[in-house]
Amino acid sequence: MKGAAAAAAVSASNTTWRIFTYKELHVATNGFSEDNKLGEGGFGSVYWGKTNDGLQIAVKKLKAMNSKAEMEFAVEVEVLGRVRHKNLLGLRGYCAGTDQRLIVYDYMPNLSLLSHLHGQFAGEVQLDWKRRMKVAIGSGEGLLYLHHEATPHIIHRDIKASNVLLDSNFDPLVADFGFAKLIPDGVSHMTTRVKGTLGYLAPEYAMWGKVSESCDVYSFGILLLELVTGRKPIEKLPGGIKRTITEWAEPFIVQGKFRDLVDPKLRGNFDENQTEEVLEWDTRYRIALGVARGLHYLHKCCKHRIIHRDIKASNVLLGPDYEPQITDFGLAKWLPNKWTHHAVIPIEGTFGYLAPEYFMHGIVDEKTDVYSFGVLLLEIISGRRPVDSSMQNLLLWAKPLMESGNVAELADPKLEGKYEADQMYRVVLTASYCVRQSAAWRPSMSEVLELLTTGQQDSEVAKSWRIPKFTSDELDDFSMVYGYDVPLEIDLEKYL
Repeated sequence: MKGAAAAAAVSASNTTWRIFTYKELHVATNGFSEDNKLGEGGFGSVYWGKTNDGLQIAVKKLKAMNSKAEMEFAVEVEVLGRVRHKNLLGLRGYCAGTDQRLIVYDYMPNLSLLSHLHGQFAGEVQLDWKRRMKVAIGSGEGLLYLHHEATPHIIHRDIKASNVLLDSNFDPLVADFGFAKLIPDGVSHMTTRVKGTLGYLAPEYAMWGKVSESCDVYSFGILLLELVTGRKPIEKLPGGIKRTITEWAEPFIVQGKFRDLVDPKLRGNFDENQTEEVLEWDTRYRIALGVARGLHYLHKCCKHRIIHRDIKASNVLLGPDYEPQITDFGLAKWLPNKWTHHAVIPIEGTFGYLAPEYFMHGIVDEKTDVYSFGVLLLEIISGRRPVDSSMQNLLLWAKPLMESGNVAELADPKLEGKYEADQMYRVVLTASYCVRQSAAWRPSMSEVLELLTTGQQDSEVAKSWRIPKFTSDELDDFSMVYGYDVPLEIDLEKYL
């Protein structure tokens, strides 16, 4: 639906918007004067205006009347007409003339988050810590509404500092829905052309055009880092080198140096507890068990076995009491009872979680998910990413520690040693079995559940996992996945 037709489709129940004439908006903005211009982007320009009845407005004027601009206008008007939330910028009206497309919003006197972090107000430090927390929470609540309460669900696709506007009380309103996607019920994701802003794009979206709620979550994470640090998503270093905010922040996060992350302009005036809320071990253990039970259901209890194919931290959502729920079944495969595996092309999923046989040969079965679950367990244990910003692989880091039983070194330092030793042992032992290179050596999810709840190496389950000798093919697999050769003269048993 395009142009005026899309505008006409805006919900009739919304009585707060109206149709403006071009003449009205021309007069209100003083002829779209440069003095009234608030900002400019690829879509066109935004102007401040004042209507005859004294209402202050912001008017987005599209710069070109081509099919792309027409589509973005149609999408934004339709989405704005659907949403009703205190943290989403609503529609005040629109103009759809013969050769003009304009959208009218309420004017936000404190402009955008960008202007306070990196723009004209950055030096004034009006955004103290309390206001930054308000922006973080309000923006998150707006996204929660889009993803779970709006019908159909809405993926914003361009969450960034310039698209978070601030009212007179510094309450945030998420704006600019020109790239938004409406996700029908039962659809977990879409594949589309990549749009958005460099520095905020989730990897799976930037590389494969895969759009889901997780894309907005990733962008929101970057936004949170901006709020905490006051840094831009991408910084230019001497010599033309570019560094992302995640590359800069990750060492501090891994080492628990949260004070070093905080924007120096705040001069130490922040609540340190709010910068480093840590998942306690009991919660992490319950999450591990819950995900294991979910995978066991998919593999063993469904009428047709389901292989998820994309088990990772961002696809585990947490309820009010941190109950885990596996989500995003866009890559899932049915596995008929008489089939042992699928062979699929192309390889899809998330680097760092891919089982070797899937990554190299496209072989998919239950053990594909088991491997990914093992990596997830290592994340839960260590607090590290599967592949960090320096491209260090979590499994390569963890493997020597698992072999030596050095649980203290494996454990997330943010836990400060506060974990139940037996539970930690169970999870470490389970992870070590799940991430074995050969699928034949990995346990089923039924066996995983037994090991997580009993943790005994001499149990019947553990005894059944006898380790065969490495073959040359398996050595090649190890080398191809992890980027170096395993010396042939070593005792391979100790590397399992």
